[in-house]
Amino acid sequence: MYNSRLSDLESDSLRQSDVEDFVSKTRGRVMVFIDTCYSGAVVGGRSNNPDPDRFVQSLAAGSGDRLVMAASRGGQPALEKPDWGNGAFTKALLEALEGGAADGSGMVTSSQLFAYVSRRVRELTQNQQIPQQRFVGEDFPVARVR
Repeated sequence: MYNSRLSDLESDSLRQSDVEDFVSKTRGRVMVFIDTCYSGAVVGGRSNNPDPDRFVQSLAAGSGDRLVMAASRGGQPALEKPDWGNGAFTKALLEALEGGAADGSGMVTSSQLFAYVSRRVRELTQNQQIPQQRFVGEDFPVARVR
């Protein structure tokens, strides 16, 4: 959650186990976007965590396709600038869904979404932030842009 404080995590953050439980019970296609500093650890993007894939493995449980996108590698901050109105990851994600990632027919698939977000975040941050992804299942449509 935005602006979580270590001194008060119980009231201003989400437990990993609660997220895992919710996602594992969700049928169909699931997309999880994690826009936090050091978020890449959940998709295996370098971390001090001895088992960084555990969270993603739990998110992949259940039926249907799963896409997990993290704002940065495990050891990287998620950069923000006031003029973006969001962090680089959220800015790129919104741009992608507003048409930046669309193909000629206006469709945005899960693979096109990550390709656009990854390229755009690197561009916005001069390669200081590198998004990570974990995909289970088939490439699927995410949005149609008009």
